[in-house]
Amino acid sequence: MIDTALNFLKKYVDNRFSATIGAPEVIVADVPKDVADIENDKIYFTLINIEEEKVLKNLPAYQNASNGSVQLMNPELRLNLYLLVSAIFLKDDTSYERQLKYLSMVIAFFQGKHVFEDVDFEALDAGQGLEKIILDLQSTTLDQNNQIWTALQTKLSPSVLYKVRLVVILDKDAEPVSSTFEVKGIGLDLKMKS
Repeated sequence: MIDTALNFLKKYVDNRFSATIGAPEVIVADVPKDVADIENDKIYFTLINIEEEKVLKNLPAYQNASNGSVQLMNPELRLNLYLLVSAIFLKDDTSYERQLKYLSMVIAFFQGKHVFEDVDFEALDAGQGLEKIILDLQSTTLDQNNQIWTALQTKLSPSVLYKVRLVVILDKDAEPVSSTFEVKGIGLDLKMKS
């Protein structure tokens, strides 16, 4: 699901860039370690952290089995992904201005639409299996930004950090934690005794 979510967002931005002349390529990848290695202008979508969404943690789920038993299943896992969107372009006299221009466009795209649901996944024929994703712009301090780029082992480039919320992980072939037979009724005598 992580790859599905990031590829959906890539496809969304690609689709929005499609009418723009000279738009850079959008890719889901690590930022290059050496800027000299880049061959053309690119917007990078780089996953830098994953955390479990504990606030919306579900209780264990129950499902009916074919033999009439009720099976206890582990709850689905909801994740928050931290997505670094960076503009890394070939160096020339206008590259920095173009990086800022296209990064601003990506920010505007996600400002205009930051919640994606079934209808959006179907419209782009992407995101199969996703329920809903929400993008929140994350503010980072200069120190945090420095730590991110130091960890990536590359030079600072214009970038923005998004928290992509509610990516659900659920194993369709998971084994039940336990099984019990369904309770059909409880033998209570409801007649009033005098």
